[in-house]
Amino acid sequence: MGFYYQPMRIHQTASDNRYFDPKPSVFTPTSLYIPDKGQAVSETGVVFLDRASQLGLSVESTYPNEAYQNALLLHVLNPQKYLYHPALTRYCLNHPYALVGLIDYYGDLPFSVNIREKRGETKIDYWGRRSLLEKDGSLLSVKGRQMVVAIELFLVSTRNGSPLWQANLVTTANGLVSYQGLAEGLIGDALRNLIEKK
Repeated sequence: MGFYYQPMRIHQTASDNRYFDPKPSVFTPTSLYIPDKGQAVSETGVVFLDRASQLGLSVESTYPNEAYQNALLLHVLNPQKYLYHPALTRYCLNHPYALVGLIDYYGDLPFSVNIREKRGETKIDYWGRRSLLEKDGSLLSVKGRQMVVAIELFLVSTRNGSPLWQANLVTTANGLVSYQGLAEGLIGDALRNLIEKK
């Protein structure tokens, strides 16, 4: 198991080429808080290990190595172009499965966000792909400072790198909980879903 921080830009509602610049607005007169990479990875990793243990899953963290991490991520997101290398199995401590976590966003925004569900009338298939995060444009969307955590989880076989399971997750809150609390809810729900599919 390993978590990697690769923040994504937030799309404007229903736009493919307009993005939100995370800066203060009339709803958030002070600076938006964006934790650094180390905090995002550390807090999310700790939460994942705790939740997995509570649910009876045996999970072990890999040691950080950017070259191996990037190779595994490239394969997960584009397996046709980036083939699975046997050295990745050793990097994953010779376990039969590897769980890769990508942190898409971990910080404040002046509105709530969601994962875009459709492009036009076509439902977006996120299998093997990262989420497309966008400003929530619904009538029930929440304005004002929001804490946002967006994570993707990919379970792959270390025998050949084939994908087995995936979860694209996002949640927002108005600051009454911690970032770790948000991540805990997301990860707990995802792991329960994984257990049900075993």
